[in-house]
Amino acid sequence: MRLALLMFATVFAFGWIPLGAAEEADLPKVLYITTTAGFHHSACEYSVPVIQKLAKQSGLFEVVCSDKTDLINAEDLKRFDAVCFSNTTGDLGQFPLSEADREALIEAVRGGTAFIGIHAATDTYKDWAPYYEMLGGSFIAHPWHEEVKIVIEDPSHPAAQNAPSPWLIKDEIYTFKNYSRSDLHVIMSLSSDSFKGKGNREDNDYALAWSRMYGKGRVFYTGLGHDHEVWDAPAFQKHLLGGIAWALGEAEATLTPGHERMEAGFDVLFDGESLNWGEDFEVSGGPEYRSHWTVQPGGVFQGFSEKDSSHLFYIKRPYRNFEAHSEIMISATGNSGWYYRCPKARNYDAANGIYRNWPAGFEAQINNGSGDPKRSGTFYPEPTLWDADIQRVLGFDHEKDDPDFWFKMSIIAVGDHMVIKLNDQVVVDHFVGEREKFYEGLFAFQNHHPGTVVKFRNMVVRPLADDLK
Repeated sequence: MRLALLMFATVFAFGWIPLGAAEEADLPKVLYITTTAGFHHSACEYSVPVIQKLAKQSGLFEVVCSDKTDLINAEDLKRFDAVCFSNTTGDLGQFPLSEADREALIEAVRGGTAFIGIHAATDTYKDWAPYYEMLGGSFIAHPWHEEVKIVIEDPSHPAAQNAPSPWLIKDEIYTFKNYSRSDLHVIMSLSSDSFKGKGNREDNDYALAWSRMYGKGRVFYTGLGHDHEVWDAPAFQKHLLGGIAWALGEAEATLTPGHERMEAGFDVLFDGESLNWGEDFEVSGGPEYRSHWTVQPGGVFQGFSEKDSSHLFYIKRPYRNFEAHSEIMISATGNSGWYYRCPKARNYDAANGIYRNWPAGFEAQINNGSGDPKRSGTFYPEPTLWDADIQRVLGFDHEKDDPDFWFKMSIIAVGDHMVIKLNDQVVVDHFVGEREKFYEGLFAFQNHHPGTVVKFRNMVVRPLADDLK
């Protein structure tokens, strides 16, 4: 596996490379199936040389391609580390698998065989619960076949680490039933810029790629892959290769949603009991400003002052690439921010032993109703969110002056790629481009002006590999 991991990193850093020494490695084997019993996509045949090229040039896996299902049985499945359904179609009475063989497939995945679904794999067994429950969804319709914009929800996932942002692509875009975001780790979704009134889900949740665990098996699905031009595109090929690498266990990602994610490498930034001055936290301007930041009941740390601004620095360790979450409350006229990648050398005055006010670093704005119209979730100063965005995403109305309105903010930083989420919805998917780059630094939390009350709780962070991008 170490050789495959090295090859994976090399491929993604420098593009496709010859196999070389990896030719003799004992590679995982992928069974690539293009059987159709319903609509037949011409991408079935078109994709075969592409997947063969990806297998050979990446050195990550061997592939056996077939438009038949003969090898899907309890005995032959033991030969393979993964099964890929690529644009397969057909319901229970059509798709050519016996009851015993389709049960063998599900049991193989549950027992640890990886499963990869591409595009019309969700148009297979739409009427057989064990399959669509394993895969995570089934096809309803394809309202879009045009250029659309993709939102990268998790730039740290191997299937998205090399995705462009914005990613504009022309393809046939599916909507799904038997789908629940809470059961999956959504990697990419359709941007609201591309909805154009064509969707058919009340929640407007149009996922395009996801991953999950099914028993011991890793499941990866991408809804892309209808058009030949998509299969030719390097961005799609890297997306697919990253998904396959993850499914085979050759690249890691955190999957489970909600608080369970703390079990997968998350550090708790605040223990709910003490700010632990001088070791975990320190305040800008010197110790006399520590009174601006206090511990409150319920595992909350709070920023408030009757005069002067201040910033609370998390000094225990710096972070470069990371995924972080916190629940936040901001007073209706308050203004705050969550800073990150604040280099200590730029923020600490060693001669005077104090941290600077107004940190040098990136900022995710926290503000649901102050005089500054840039609202929570803004990657300050832009991309910007406004009152209408907060109303739409959070259901927050600043005119109601709710003194106890909590929301969740998430930040994912991978190289130059920044994603900000509010209540698990992506509101910023942005590359910093040629801006000054702070590759590693501290977190800092802002108490912007007198009278602001800002509260944080359940704050966790997961460091990501430094060599990503």
